[in-house]
Amino acid sequence: MQKIIPLLIVCLLIIGCAGQSPSFGNFMAEENLYVNYTGIYGDTYTEQLISKATEESNAKYKEERDFKAAIGVIREKTIRFGAEVGTDGFTSILGYKWKNIGLMTWGNLSLFGIDGGIAFMQANRWNKYLMSGLSEYISRNGVNVWSDDYGLFKSYSINDEFNEIGLGAYSFVSVSKWSKWGLTIEGRIGKEIGTSNWRYYFTMGFYWD
Repeated sequence: MQKIIPLLIVCLLIIGCAGQSPSFGNFMAEENLYVNYTGIYGDTYTEQLISKATEESNAKYKEERDFKAAIGVIREKTIRFGAEVGTDGFTSILGYKWKNIGLMTWGNLSLFGIDGGIAFMQANRWNKYLMSGLSEYISRNGVNVWSDDYGLFKSYSINDEFNEIGLGAYSFVSVSKWSKWGLTIEGRIGKEIGTSNWRYYFTMGFYWD
């Protein structure tokens, strides 16, 4: 445990970009390494235009597709820790898993603020090959903010964050009882707190040891 604590501190202090939550299904799986792809739908909030002249925000909630691709590692069976690197930056992961119950936290410290959240997960193993479960979470997610003062060539300005609460379901399937890799499928629905915006997440990937 003494060796784990310094590693966790380093993970939480690594500078990254604002981003979305890691996969809850990967946290509950026994294997350590994973790669996944997440499609994000609904009010994806992919950009926000800010006028430096008036300092007023003109938020554009786009009903279109966004995405996240990531590769990560999660270690240990009970006190779990790890990290994920994806298209939205670096995220540290820390949590506790006991039998079929899990509690996961994640954090992303960027130059513009702190994003992260907490999730509670329940799972049921149906047989040697299949496990499925439910998740509930609350998070603070980052979003890119652009300046509209430069016309077509908009320059990157700052990040903004929004608070979200939601629930989901996940499952992971081992290819065989002898293999150390399998497939993950996960779906989530999130509601931005204080607005009427909804977001829908669908994750597919695979994991191995």
